Amino acid sequence: MSKVKLGNRPESFPHTLKFPMLDGTEGVITVDYKYRTRSEFAAFWDRITATSDKAVAAETAGTEEGKRSLAKMFATANKKNAEDVMDMITGWDLDEELSVQNVMQLNDELPQAIATLVGDYYQALTTGRLGN
Repeated sequence: MSKVKLGNRPESFPHTLKFPMLDGTEGVITVDYKYRTRSEFAAFWDRITATSDKAVAAETAGTEEGKRSLAKMFATANKKNAEDVMDMITGWDLDEELSVQNVMQLNDELPQAIATLVGDYYQALTTGRLGN
């Protein structure tokens, strides 16, 4: 059992993501989440949700005849999500380096991985969690 010491905050902490793959198997990626206090996380979450909504709205506002483009919305959201993920994790155990482009590719190919990553990060920093 670890003794609790206030003010001894880590830079990051490891977490194993488990998510469903397209073929029904379970995918696993280990990431190092950037540590934030609960109040720091709240400010971070407010910022990313506000800018995500604005980015998608701005990107789709001038489409032909006011029509929304699903492809354009996905592209904008994918880039924004990747930038946000880069501010959530400090490393991962994939063979590919951690970069905006590689996070975008992961999100495009396996969107459940990113959804799990974001959900687990939210859970870990707001309520905590047992195990990995």
